Amino acid sequence: MCNASLRESVLASNQKTAVITSVVKKSGLDPDKPQSYRPISNLTFMSKVIERIVAEQTRGHLASCDLMPPVQSAYRQGQSTETALMEVIAHIIDAADNQMVIMITRL
Repeated sequence: MCNASLRESVLASNQKTAVITSVVKKSGLDPDKPQSYRPISNLTFMSKVIERIVAEQTRGHLASCDLMPPVQSAYRQGQSTETALMEVIAHIIDAADNQMVIMITRL
């Protein structure tokens, strides 16, 4: 099923559905208010398997063709927001040690 889906570039229509459950975001919120809830989508097993196969193939292609910037943390094994933050902190410390101006902006 996975090979056929990838070969034909089609995901079966029965794999495009999700069971959506509303869950209160955190305790203490008013359960009578809709904004207190967040949706959780449970996808089919096969759609998750196909998603992982495609993600792994995409990551492999990007890495083998050197298409990801070296500072890219997302979608890399062993990288996370924590490693990205540690990289920024290391640059700040290096700049401060070298008496350079440091500026951080937010988009």
